[in-house]
Amino acid sequence: MTGQRGQIMRDNVSPEVLVRLSRVAIGYGRHPFLDGIDLEVRKGDFLALVGPNGAGKTTLLHTMLVLCASLAGKVHLAEGIGVGYVPQRGRQDPIFPLSALDVVRGGGSSSRGAGWVTRSLLSRPDQALAALDLVKLSQEAASPFRELSGGQQQRVLMARALVREPDILALDEPTAGMDLPAESDLMDLVHRLASERGIAVVLVTHQLWLAARHARRIALLNKDMGTIAIDDVSVLMSPERLSALFGRAMEVVEAGGTRVVLAGPAREERP
Repeated sequence: MTGQRGQIMRDNVSPEVLVRLSRVAIGYGRHPFLDGIDLEVRKGDFLALVGPNGAGKTTLLHTMLVLCASLAGKVHLAEGIGVGYVPQRGRQDPIFPLSALDVVRGGGSSSRGAGWVTRSLLSRPDQALAALDLVKLSQEAASPFRELSGGQQQRVLMARALVREPDILALDEPTAGMDLPAESDLMDLVHRLASERGIAVVLVTHQLWLAARHARRIALLNKDMGTIAIDDVSVLMSPERLSALFGRAMEVVEAGGTRVVLAGPAREERP
C-alpha cells in the first residue's frame, strides 16, 4: 500500500462518539499489517484490543489516541476529548525517587499521552490526593513509588490517569505480572470507576478470557493472518468465530462464571 499517511480530524461526528477510525491502516514504517479498520469508541464503552504478543494491539491503541499516525484512513476525535493513559508497568523507571503523590501529580501534563513526568508537577496536591483516594491508596501518598507492590503501582498509575477526569481511560496490559487476586481487584476497580463516572475504557490485553469477562466489545487482532474482527463479546466469543479467526479448533467453556477459551492443534495446511 502506498500513498499519504492517514488524517487526524477533530470534529463532532456524533455527541456520543469519542473516537472513530475510518478505513485506517496501521503498521511499522510504511508497511501496514492491518488495514481497512473501522472502529468507534462511544461514551461509556468498554472495548478490549486482544491478540498475542506482537499482534499490533499497542500500535492500534496509539493510533486511536493519536500518539502515532495511521498509514491510511482517518482518525476522528471528539472536540475537547480528554484521555487518561495507563502504560505498561514495565515501561516505567522503578528507581526514580518519586513518591506516589508525585507520580499522580505528573498526570496533569497532557491529554496526548502519559509520559513519565519528572520535571514538573502540574496537578495540585489536593487533586492528586483525591485521585489516590479513588483508587484506595491515599494512605500511601508519601510512599516511594518504587517500594510499592506491583498492584499498588498500577493503581497509582490509574490515579495519575484519572486526575485529568478523562473521557477515555486507555489501559495497556494493566495486569501484566500480577497475581490473580491483584488482577481481579484492579479490573473490579476499573469497572467501578468507569460505571460511576461514565468513562469509556479501552483495554489492551493478550488474555482473551480477561477481555471476555470485563469488556462489552472485543477487537481481535491477528497480524499473521492480516485480520481484525470487532464485535460484541457475546457474538465474538463463539467456537465458530474463534476457530475461523485463529485457524485452529477453539472451544469456549464456562468455569465459575468465567469464559475459558481452549485451543486445539493448528490446522494442517492443504497443498
